[in-house]
Amino acid sequence: MIRLGVALLFFMINVSAFSQQADTLPAIFPQTHSPQKAAVHSAVLPGWGQAYNQKYWKIPVAYGLIGGALYFHIQQNKLYQTKRADYQNKLYFDQHKNTIPGLIDPFPTKSLSLLSSEKQHQKNQSDLGIILMVLAYGLQIADATVDAHLFEFNVSDDLSLKPSVNWEPATKSTLVGLSLKLR
Repeated sequence: MIRLGVALLFFMINVSAFSQQADTLPAIFPQTHSPQKAAVHSAVLPGWGQAYNQKYWKIPVAYGLIGGALYFHIQQNKLYQTKRADYQNKLYFDQHKNTIPGLIDPFPTKSLSLLSSEKQHQKNQSDLGIILMVLAYGLQIADATVDAHLFEFNVSDDLSLKPSVNWEPATKSTLVGLSLKLR
């Protein structure tokens, strides 16, 4: 695991050095903010694409979503393992209650089918945690890509959309409208 981390660190340093070399090209080849680069960065290391887009506040959000989904999966998997053990104990009791004298029913109020459905429910919850992790990971990649597309988008004060409400005394009615100004 440490070797993988060291290899990933050297890879990131190498990619970073390559991108700095690409930025020093002459003005004949203008460099733009690349959505593909942001997507690859986010796919390699969650949050790296957001850092590439200079949206540093999004990095904890990305890790929070992925970490929350991971925590949910771990908790549900622990509950699944408990329900699975309960089911196996009840199954063992049902199979050996006539052959082993003095065997005590671990769940006298629950049937085998009820324990089976509880086990399946926890398995589904655990699987949902994996799906949520994949969605959170994909969402941070999509966020970095879209943000890179909109990185150079001009949002200036020259654009305005103003609602207007006017009273028309001749017809004694209210006129509602929108005014769009592009400069």
